[in-house]
Amino acid sequence: MRRRLFLVTMAVTTLLVAAFAIPLALLVREVARDRAITDAEQDQAVLVPVLALDPSPDELASAIESTDAGQDGRFAVLLPDGTQLGDQAELHPDAVRLARDQGRAFETEHSGAHLRSLVA
Repeated sequence: MRRRLFLVTMAVTTLLVAAFAIPLALLVREVARDRAITDAEQDQAVLVPVLALDPSPDELASAIESTDAGQDGRFAVLLPDGTQLGDQAELHPDAVRLARDQGRAFETEHSGAHLRSLVA
């Protein structure tokens, strides 16, 4: 009888923990994603004045370094000639194509500068 009561208690406790832990984990993941996207948008907003003034690569590199993501090496600008400023990690062509196909890429061209941001 004790063993059965113990097993029922453990089963109910496990279900209650799962009922709270699973939605909490999903909420934490969503909040982290939203926070990352907001931070990326704020970092991109720093480049708007630079891009509006016919930017040089040196000005863009300086603006990238002024952002939190740029200081951490997580922000890059690709120029039309293929030069990559900021993060020098190579972008996989399939990832770029997938982001474009799903509408999760932001691109703009202004005065010869080409800004491409991917949200994955």
